[in-house]
Amino acid sequence: MLIENQINKNGNDLVFTSPNGKKLRQRSLLAKCKAIAENAKILSKATLHKFRHTFATILIQNGVPIQNIKELLGHASIAQTEIYAHNKSDYLHQDVARLDNLLNP
Repeated sequence: MLIENQINKNGNDLVFTSPNGKKLRQRSLLAKCKAIAENAKILSKATLHKFRHTFATILIQNGVPIQNIKELLGHASIAQTEIYAHNKSDYLHQDVARLDNLLNP
């Protein structure tokens, strides 16, 4: 609904726009990205791709169907989106590793 309202309101298919409804410039987005990372005390280099990857990873980790993520990211094929799915097992391994303390005190 929010995205549909955005499309209808601005007459375009952009999800995020400038305050005047125009397309955001990459330089502006990157500056905002870096400011968010700095405020969050993220020390690694902030890039738009990392934010996009994090967005997809969080959706995967919270059980959002991969087909829906594909649509949100604008991928042509599910294979492109599955690149992000490898993270699903990464965080599960961390959870299982918590058992190490029980088995090897």
